[in-house]
Amino acid sequence: MPRFFIDSTAVNDGHAVITGSDARHISLALRMRVGDDITLCDFSRNEYACVIDSITPSEVRAKILSSAANSTEPPYSARLFQALPKGDRADTIVQKSVECGISEIVFFESERCVAKLKNENAEKKLFRFRSIALEAAKQCGRGIIPEVSFAGGYSEAIEAIQGGELRFVCYEGDEKGDFPTVKLGKLLSDFEKKEIHTEGHNAPIPHDIRFMIGPEGGFSTDEIRRASEAGLLIAGLGQRILRCETAAPFVLSCLSMRYELGG
Repeated sequence: MPRFFIDSTAVNDGHAVITGSDARHISLALRMRVGDDITLCDFSRNEYACVIDSITPSEVRAKILSSAANSTEPPYSARLFQALPKGDRADTIVQKSVECGISEIVFFESERCVAKLKNENAEKKLFRFRSIALEAAKQCGRGIIPEVSFAGGYSEAIEAIQGGELRFVCYEGDEKGDFPTVKLGKLLSDFEKKEIHTEGHNAPIPHDIRFMIGPEGGFSTDEIRRASEAGLLIAGLGQRILRCETAAPFVLSCLSMRYELGG
């Protein structure tokens, strides 16, 4: 069923009104008609099952049949801090991360970034990334549209990642080097054990998870040192080195398996 996002102010007296580009898309591209079913989300994780009762290219009016809390959002907030990759890899990272349950994506420039963010193209890139996030959220049935933003440089990203309940940097180093990695599964287990010991309850879900991934060439040793000094855990993602556009969906899949699909 087609899915669209609306502001909560568009819901009134048992009806919802859709305007702008979504109205044009519904009427002209999808060629929907009066009586067709549609699902609407209000950015606050509320869903409305509706039926269209009037339609023009400028406004679609739908009668609300029922409403319910969205059930597709993960039981945690996952925020990705991604070093800016070159080419269209950022598009892939946004799309697949949204599909896998990300709550927010923050791009930044690190030491080995080939792509550089120039002031004149920042807004253009953000508009593109946010459009990709919107379409991915519609396609996969999200209850929110994940935010996409720029943090600036590495120092700004390190500052922005602070405050997460669980925060880590993904690194392709080994378990015996200058900055030994902890396998992601063990890192999550260690966090849960610590919380059980501290709070005295069953294994908790970390509700605010923030993780950082490097560019094509990875993070430098100095950057990993700075991350460690800032309190980030150093997470290993296994024996294979992943491409930067693969790493975030991989981490999100691990989180989903542990906290959504693992029972």
